[in-house]
Amino acid sequence: MGNSETVSSERNKKAFDNNVGIFAHEDYLRPEEKELTKLFKSGKILIGGIGGGRTVSSLKKLGFEIVGLDISPKMVEACKTRFPDIDVRVGDIQRTDFADDTFDSVFLPFHTICYVDDIQETLKEMKRVLKPGGTICFSMVNRWFLRDILGGGAFRSKHVLTRFGEKHPDVMETTRGSMLDVYAFRKIFPDMRVWGKVSLWEIDRYNWKDRMYRLVPFVDKSLYFFGRKPDTL
Repeated sequence: MGNSETVSSERNKKAFDNNVGIFAHEDYLRPEEKELTKLFKSGKILIGGIGGGRTVSSLKKLGFEIVGLDISPKMVEACKTRFPDIDVRVGDIQRTDFADDTFDSVFLPFHTICYVDDIQETLKEMKRVLKPGGTICFSMVNRWFLRDILGGGAFRSKHVLTRFGEKHPDVMETTRGSMLDVYAFRKIFPDMRVWGKVSLWEIDRYNWKDRMYRLVPFVDKSLYFFGRKPDTL
């Protein structure tokens, strides 16, 4: 689809509300997420964009005390139905009502940060609610994904409109990132790191595409960022 100069989280909320069934029953961590959880600071974790609760069971097994946040009321309802024992709320990760220094870790799965209006302000808010020494992990759609480079999409605006859904797809607005964004994010989290998705996998066999993405991670489909709030400010 076409380009957009800004991302509208309100439009995206509608798209997720209309397609809650896609996420209402998923229950797993992706291979790259499993590796990154080893770096999370244990304790109380905020899952921003919790959706239907895909990551909840796995994180509970790892001993995390989970608080979930999602902009979509229907997603929150689905998650509460599956996990009535955890604190799940309707809310926007760009502007939360949590107190300062509340969480040991923040996890924003499924490219959640790509759907907000302002990524920098969102990261500042996540830093505010993290305890000193707390960790943050989030993924982004890669603007420089090899297929998009070859198809010309990488050279268009980093803000794109896409179709999302099954029977009657809604229009979603997405901000695509790149590995170079790590330098801007380090203004907020000074030790921010970034990997291509496949670079994080620990599996027995890799096909030729996987080997290529491990060698050239900046053209992988998804990017994963990990940072830590300084112990002292």
